[in-house]
Amino acid sequence: RTGATTLFALNRSVTDDLDLTVSLRGLGDGLSVVGATQLHDPDLKAINSKAAPDAVAPQPLEGVVLTTGGGLTARLKPQSWNVIRLARG
Repeated sequence: RTGATTLFALNRSVTDDLDLTVSLRGLGDGLSVVGATQLHDPDLKAINSKAAPDAVAPQPLEGVVLTTGGGLTARLKPQSWNVIRLARG
């Protein structure tokens, strides 16, 4: 048992941010955010190409907060795919 947890979250809205709230109570104490990444571009038709291979690339997801009482909150941008990694220690 490593004590690590990974959350995957998708915001399918084309226009609105999503306030994500997750209960972590069943995972025990001592978790911390060790990584948070989002894949998002305001231009829904943006693509990577040979000339611009990193036009759409993972970026840090800022503002992920562990709350008192064993929760997690984050704000997800529209049309974004997000990964939040938690671990003990």
